[in-house]
Amino acid sequence: MPPLSFAALSVVTKEALSTPPGYAYDSHVAVSPATNEIFCCWCTKIGDVPEVVWRQGIPGEFSEPVAITDVDGRRSWNPSLAAGPDGRVHFAHMDQKIDGLQKEIYVKAWSDGSWGSETLLSLDDGWTGWDPDVAVYPDGRPAVCWFDHRFRVQHEILLRVGDGNGNWGPDVRMTKDDFWQYFPDIAIDSDSVVHLSYVDAREQLGDEDVDHYGVGKNLETYYRTWNGTSLSPEVRITWTPLRSVASQIAVDNARKAHLIWLDESAKGWWRLYYTRIESGQPCDPIPVSNTNKRADLSAVACLGSRTFMAYPEYDDPHSPSTGMSRLYVREVLPDGRLGTPLVLAVSGTNVHPRMAADPSRKMLWVIWMEYLGEDETFTTGDSNIWLSGIKVDEQA
Repeated sequence: MPPLSFAALSVVTKEALSTPPGYAYDSHVAVSPATNEIFCCWCTKIGDVPEVVWRQGIPGEFSEPVAITDVDGRRSWNPSLAAGPDGRVHFAHMDQKIDGLQKEIYVKAWSDGSWGSETLLSLDDGWTGWDPDVAVYPDGRPAVCWFDHRFRVQHEILLRVGDGNGNWGPDVRMTKDDFWQYFPDIAIDSDSVVHLSYVDAREQLGDEDVDHYGVGKNLETYYRTWNGTSLSPEVRITWTPLRSVASQIAVDNARKAHLIWLDESAKGWWRLYYTRIESGQPCDPIPVSNTNKRADLSAVACLGSRTFMAYPEYDDPHSPSTGMSRLYVREVLPDGRLGTPLVLAVSGTNVHPRMAADPSRKMLWVIWMEYLGEDETFTTGDSNIWLSGIKVDEQA
């Protein structure tokens, strides 16, 4: 049954997984349902080159940080993690190892206590593959999607499905409108249906500017599914004259999809919105973040029938990206009511959360970056990577 009242949320653990000196960013978290171990990864420089490092374990007993990617002097970034029911943990990322310039998608899996060999998932064809996201089927098979530049000029979103043993099926083209699609996010439900959200630039047809993602552009969020054989029709989620971006998706135990995104109500002013998909169509959008604050990249996760969001808000909406921002976790009920936000961080620049549900512990795990530097592009300076565990008490 869908929940009728809010759960009680409480922070039971908070731990710094990476501390200065050094710039750590783009963190991700996954929980193994087979072992209950928590896997965390993020990007940081080794020498002068970004690589992806990881730690595994439980709070207070995590392994030492070790590189997942090959330390080869070639940039590795944009990581994604997902854990399967068989104990395998699947990892995807971008890398420039081919020639130091070309950007492609690589995958590997953790099994029996070690990382397996790496597989090039996109094509070594001179075109780029960007921004992978990985999810796992109920039977343990991994799926990875990304946006690829191989289709003439534009980007389209591709997906490939593996067997869990290093073998991968053919490309599935998830978008086909011959324009620009960006930043896919996928979730797989208990019926093995893939749910996809993404950003689309089709409203810019005829625009000669190559920066389709820039300030003042019109970007919209779309949604569709793939059942392993056929694609559902595309569903337009947003209708805005400016940018709707950074969509994230999760599915609950009733196979319903839940989406969040950032909407630009004015140039550079971002507000977080949420919707639920019912009978293939989005419900009315619900504003999550405060109307007089500025939100940033956020996360969504489902724990059984409950849906939660982790999101930052800048205290001063006109402050730079390095300004003071608080980090919250908040529940949304099926009737659209929003719970009281739980505060995870109140001082510093706390941004870019990711979240994983932990059904066996009845918990949520949120990982994020606390930026300590002064570079508004977030490319240099010191930072912390924090991991927090939130207990979800159904008896509230």
